[in-house]
Amino acid sequence: MFLINTKAKPITMKRLFFIISILLPLTAMAQNNWERPADAAPSIVTVVLTSFGEAKTAVIKVVKEITGLGLVEAKGVVDKCPSPIKENISVDEAEDIKAKLEESAVKQADAVFENAIMEALINKVDAPIPNCMFEQRITALMRDFQQQLQSQGMDIKMYYQFTGMNEDTMRDTYRDRAVGEVKLRLALEKIAEIEKLEVTEEEINNGLSEIAAANNIDVEMVKRFIPIEDYKNDMLVQKAVELVKDNAVVDNSAEEKAE
Repeated sequence: MFLINTKAKPITMKRLFFIISILLPLTAMAQNNWERPADAAPSIVTVVLTSFGEAKTAVIKVVKEITGLGLVEAKGVVDKCPSPIKENISVDEAEDIKAKLEESAVKQADAVFENAIMEALINKVDAPIPNCMFEQRITALMRDFQQQLQSQGMDIKMYYQFTGMNEDTMRDTYRDRAVGEVKLRLALEKIAEIEKLEVTEEEINNGLSEIAAANNIDVEMVKRFIPIEDYKNDMLVQKAVELVKDNAVVDNSAEEKAE
């Protein structure tokens, strides 16, 4: 078991979920547990966001999608909660909206939780690491960025002109990220080794097939572009991530005392 103090807030129903209430016609606001009065069978309801917990970003995105508002306007709706999300709709549509909001909150909370665990894992890496590994990662990150620029019709020289940067200052902007990613990769690879994690041929083939389907190309073409050994190592690292997440113990005693 990996005991990691993430210093993150508890992933509890109280903290995780925002509350969605339904305003029933001619009645007071419904209870926060989403129960409807036994003698009421409304056909038209209004969905009201009463709070957003710790999933504000996710809530804003869903509110934007549901209402058709712009990003700024959707943020305004969320900031002013309790506020109606959608009025005069069917109960089925209201429950669908609630489900979407809750699903987005779960995904964001899971991402925050994983990031906190990975950050804690990075902080535990204190062994000396050759600087060349960091430099290689910076080079890879810059190469990816240049490819993104090219896809938008811009090259790196033009970017430097617009931003006043040069290659050295650009590399510096990636340094902290590269250091963290290298440390994390080494830690996860070591965990995979210690725990004797394995990747089967079936898992590799299934993964490659998913990549091929997503890009509408043949599996054999995927194999020509992706070194199988590198792909296998990536899958081992991902298994190590899941292992750490499943066995991490969240310690929030210090924060709870402060509250």
